[in-house]
Amino acid sequence: MRLLPAFLEAGHTVKGLVRDKGRFPSSQFADFLADGRLELLEGDMLEPEGLPEISGNPDAAYYLLHSMGAGKGFEQREEACARNFTVWIAGKCKRVIYLGGLVPEGGLSDHLESRENVNRILRGGEAPVTTLRASIIVGSGSASFEIIRDLVEKLPVMLTPKWTRTRCQPVAIRNVIGYLTCCLGCPETEGDEFDIGGPEVLTYRELLRQYADVRGLVRLLVPVPFLTPGLSSHWLRLVTSTTLPLAKSLVGSLTNETVCRDRRMPMLIPQELLTYRDAIETAFSRIAQNRVPSSWINSLSSGRLDPEFFRSIKVPEHGVLRDRQKVPLIAERGKVIDAVWSIGGRNGWPSMNWAWKARGALDRLAGGIGMRRGRRHPGELFAGDALDFWRVVIADRGDGEKPARLILSAEMKLPGEAWLDFEITGTELVQTATFRPRGLFGRLYWYSVLPFHLLLFPVMAKRLASGDCGKADFFHQPGVGNTCGGGVREDSFPMPMPYPTIIPGLRSPYDHVGGIVYFGRMLDKIRLNAEGKLPKEWATMVGPGHAGSFDSRCCHFLGIDYEAVVAETLKGGSDDELLAWAFAKGRKPDAEDIEVWNGFMTKRGWRDAGSQRVKERLKEIGLEPDTVRTMFDFIDLDEGRR
Repeated sequence: MRLLPAFLEAGHTVKGLVRDKGRFPSSQFADFLADGRLELLEGDMLEPEGLPEISGNPDAAYYLLHSMGAGKGFEQREEACARNFTVWIAGKCKRVIYLGGLVPEGGLSDHLESRENVNRILRGGEAPVTTLRASIIVGSGSASFEIIRDLVEKLPVMLTPKWTRTRCQPVAIRNVIGYLTCCLGCPETEGDEFDIGGPEVLTYRELLRQYADVRGLVRLLVPVPFLTPGLSSHWLRLVTSTTLPLAKSLVGSLTNETVCRDRRMPMLIPQELLTYRDAIETAFSRIAQNRVPSSWINSLSSGRLDPEFFRSIKVPEHGVLRDRQKVPLIAERGKVIDAVWSIGGRNGWPSMNWAWKARGALDRLAGGIGMRRGRRHPGELFAGDALDFWRVVIADRGDGEKPARLILSAEMKLPGEAWLDFEITGTELVQTATFRPRGLFGRLYWYSVLPFHLLLFPVMAKRLASGDCGKADFFHQPGVGNTCGGGVREDSFPMPMPYPTIIPGLRSPYDHVGGIVYFGRMLDKIRLNAEGKLPKEWATMVGPGHAGSFDSRCCHFLGIDYEAVVAETLKGGSDDELLAWAFAKGRKPDAEDIEVWNGFMTKRGWRDAGSQRVKERLKEIGLEPDTVRTMFDFIDLDEGRR
């Protein structure tokens, strides 16, 4: 599922083999299925007689199957799947791309031996095989990563056996997906084998330590000599959420040093390799999006990506505590959606509004934002909006067939991370509060407020399902009663500046056009401003404004006049055509000039004359002065990309 969105985003037509079409989230990919960009085939590799026919001579087949979590005999099942796959695609597919495990020197564990056996079988087929071998993959959902997370989050004191001193080369799931997708367009990789890894070589003990550091947890690691891999498997089964067969398979491999010996792949497919710390922070991004890259927000607005992708976004599933309420709709579906879209702000909360205000007051005392931000409008919500101490991540009202989704991410001070998720189908409201605790204190926090949750959430779900959004005791519009979304626009009240709503079509300042940062964003602002799609308060942020504005600096760097850029942009040329025009009318910087420009712009605000302005902007939206250090990072934060 992680690769599928990446392929569709790149414009590929995809055939996906699933064992049960009924379990595939077809509604999330309805348009792709309808126009043929995605085709589902149903079959089981262990039952070759039932496999469907392959048509169209696909450019590549990706083999990602494994059975190590299925218990005893997984080696035989993996071998059977590989042999059946090779026969199935014989003469019908141009190449195969396979993700396996790094092969260490010396003996192999059962797990790694089985992966290599699959590789040998695939390479014995007719189609050339590209093999990518990885060590630990760091990302939400990865079995190894989930075990590390469970250990560090749950245990203040950890016994670390001898095998935790084994070295490995962890790689971020984002980088793995990058290699897998780019192999398709890199003929040099066809038929060859490559090691892939991150930029660091670490011991498993260091993986535990750095995870604790990133999460802000104090953990004591105690070396012990007596925990064999076999005993460790049973220990992991007791203290983590893994199964015993999976624990045995993974721990059996931990005694092998898995470090890249082949270093060609970063040269063939260059990409920014995330450090282990960065990979952890990415895995703990506010929404596990399966994985929806931030750049897809711009793709959605440009028509390159179907809006259905955003219905697939969900809150984390691993290592969380949750309260879920399912309530039949009492009112009409549209009225229930209006009720959900009107919660918070001056409308108040539908259950125990005093408790929400008390939680906001405690947050302010702790240095947080509290409830002071309110909401932009009493009845409208868009992705990026502030909502009391929440941030709107997804606001999709759906239609008659597709469920409405509202996902809120908490921005109050918490010993963990929290989300509030509403899904409204044609018959029921599903309300889910999710909390991912940080360490023991996080779990104590959840259970300390659990009595309030038991009283608050059931009542809240029932009132929303009846179309009643409730209202705060200090705000009542005469004649409105409990009608949700009515009353006075909240933007008519003086309040701290909220984050701007995500503006479709406006890219990050980090995005390159011809290797030059910011130029593409300036073009976006010109186009959107001409269409009336920029907020009115952005008037001073468009164009030269003053000598220090980014638009002014960009024009000065290229030696062009801003008004001339506007005129040329509105003629409808592409980004590359406009850059070529700028080079012709102004100056064409060489590679060194571009490097200097990119370095200056991306670091603007870090220990320079712009530092104070970054702090002022952060204060305006209620965040700590060191939340980000550069203006580019602030822009991405402010517009919902971070």
